[in-house]
Amino acid sequence: MRSIRSLPLILPNNHPERFVRARAFARARFFGKEVCMPPFLFWTLFALLAAAAAGIAVWFFLIRPRRKLPYERNPRFFTPAEKKFYLRLRRELDDELLLFGKVRIADVLRVKEGTKKFLSHFSKIAQKHVDFVIADEALDVLVAVELDDSTHEQKDRQKRDRFVNRAFSSAQVPLIHVVLKKSYDDADFYEIRESVRQARSDSH
Repeated sequence: MRSIRSLPLILPNNHPERFVRARAFARARFFGKEVCMPPFLFWTLFALLAAAAAGIAVWFFLIRPRRKLPYERNPRFFTPAEKKFYLRLRRELDDELLLFGKVRIADVLRVKEGTKKFLSHFSKIAQKHVDFVIADEALDVLVAVELDDSTHEQKDRQKRDRFVNRAFSSAQVPLIHVVLKKSYDDADFYEIRESVRQARSDSH
C-alpha cells in the first residue's frame, strides 16, 4: 500500500484509500472540491479567515467614517415678525394658557373615522401648518391663530387659506386671522381674547 504522503492532495469521493487519509488530515471544501490538510494548518487558516472577517465587520460598522447629512441648526425658530407677534400675544393671554408656534394642522385636527378616501383627506392637512395655537393647562386646543403677511394675497395662498378655514370650521375650532403689522394695540387681540374665553367656557 502506498504511504499517505505519496497520495495526491485532492482525492475523489470514491477513492479506496480516502478513509486512511481522513485519520491524519482534516477535510475542507474549496470551490466545490474536497481538500485534505493537516489539522493544525486547517485550524490556522480558519482562525485567520475568522479574524479577517471580524476585522472587516469592525471597520465597516464602527471605524468606517460615515458621510454627514447636510443639516444644521436653524438659528431662528420664528421670523422677526412672528417672534414680535408671539411675544405680544403671550402678554395678552392668562399665565395658565399655553402658546405654541408653527403647529401642524394634522396635530390639531383629525379625519373622522370611517371617512371615505381617508388618506386623501389626511394628506391635505398633514403638510400644512398654522402659525400659533393656544391651549389650556390640560393641553386642549382652544384657538388657532394665523398671522397674515403679504404672501396671503397670492392666489395659491388664498386657495390654501380657504381650505384651512373650512377645515377648522368643520372641526369647530376657532381660527383667527390677524394682519401683520409693525405694531399692535389691544384691539388687534380682542377677537382672540373673546374666542379663548368662549372656548374655555364651552369646555367646562
